[in-house]
Amino acid sequence: MRVVHLQQGTLEWKSWRYDGIGGSDVASILGLSPFEDATPERLFVEKLDRLERPTNFSMRRGQFLEPKARAMFEVRERCAYVPLICEHDDMPWMRVSLDGFNAMRNDLIEVKAPNYKVHDYALNGFVPDYYLCQVQWQLLVTGCPVGWFVSYNDAAQFKGGNELAIVKVVEDPEKQAEIHTAAKKFWNRLVEARKAKAKLSDRFTQEVV
Repeated sequence: MRVVHLQQGTLEWKSWRYDGIGGSDVASILGLSPFEDATPERLFVEKLDRLERPTNFSMRRGQFLEPKARAMFEVRERCAYVPLICEHDDMPWMRVSLDGFNAMRNDLIEVKAPNYKVHDYALNGFVPDYYLCQVQWQLLVTGCPVGWFVSYNDAAQFKGGNELAIVKVVEDPEKQAEIHTAAKKFWNRLVEARKAKAKLSDRFTQEVV
């Protein structure tokens, strides 16, 4: 993988995300996302026109709780994980913004602060398919053999030791190949659409001049 020296949340980082396929895009591309505004066509338009999706309460909550969940995971594992932005060595359109990476262990973490159903699911050792494909994409891009799905929920029913759920995710070449095929098809379609849009824009400019 190739490390990209950008800070998550900045305008430069947002621009970088438009020019590739990231982990959070994969579930939409595969049609697995349960969220109404995360359809394949909605994502296509966002990438094509560089439209920023408005943040909702759940997204803001996840961003707020991410550092706390990462810190709890680090205490349990007795090692540090740093957020990292990177691209695939050979296919730079394949991109990820990791919640945490440990170079010595060559593994990564994906942190979520989901609803109680997803958290309870994780406490029982399972990861929803729409999050699992995200972690598999991260493993594919980075070359890491293992990732950790880290779920945090501080609701009353999880107090007393169940606020943090950790599920180990091992690379799955077959699943990664399936995801890569779909993502590449989506990316190629987007590249062609951008070329057509650029030609149309140039033609309009020439006619106006």
